Amino acid sequence: MSNPFLMRTGRLAVALFAAVCVLVVSGCSLGIMAGKMLFGDPHVTSEFAVQTGLKLEESDKQLLILCSAPHSIKLQSPSIEYDIIDGVARRLRVQNVNVIDPDKVADWMDENGQWDQMTDIAIPLKADYVAHLDLSTIRYREENSQNLYRGQADGYVYAYEIDDSDGNPTAQEVFRREFKSTHPFAPVPANSVSAEIFKKDYLDRLCGQLAMKFYDHRVAAEID
Repeated sequence: MSNPFLMRTGRLAVALFAAVCVLVVSGCSLGIMAGKMLFGDPHVTSEFAVQTGLKLEESDKQLLILCSAPHSIKLQSPSIEYDIIDGVARRLRVQNVNVIDPDKVADWMDENGQWDQMTDIAIPLKADYVAHLDLSTIRYREENSQNLYRGQADGYVYAYEIDDSDGNPTAQEVFRREFKSTHPFAPVPANSVSAEIFKKDYLDRLCGQLAMKFYDHRVAAEID
């Protein structure tokens, strides 16, 4: 003889599973929200810590952040490299990561220009690690549309361990990840927000996504 309670429990479980599947198909953000409702909001180990075994927020290591962008992007946004360095640095400092002051990075660049080797800038600024955010593309409008905003960017994140123990500075690559960013999930009508406000909001989101590669965080922080 069937048990009505077990049957109801089983139907509920199937319904919840189906709902999660629908949400995941509909979008990553909705899937994360559904998972949080059902299973809580667990911590995610940073990609950097997974690959290197080092949790920067629990160490005294000094992290230097660099950013590079193609000339075509800098023509449109001359300060974009500094804006990204500063945005990522601010978020990492909140997480107790020891980040070298972006103004010191900017001063070094003003005096010396671009670096040839990572050690050129890492040694004088006393960095233990260098995070290089290599931006390939970025745009703020939906592709093939002048009436919709949606931020999209891609590139690579590299990290190098600096060693100057024998007086012969070296930079060993210890981390590499491709990144692709799209925000928000659905395009925003251009007549609902100014271009400058949307650009600022998207850059904030991009900096947050890049920073999370270097510190442990909750799953909900990744919600688009």
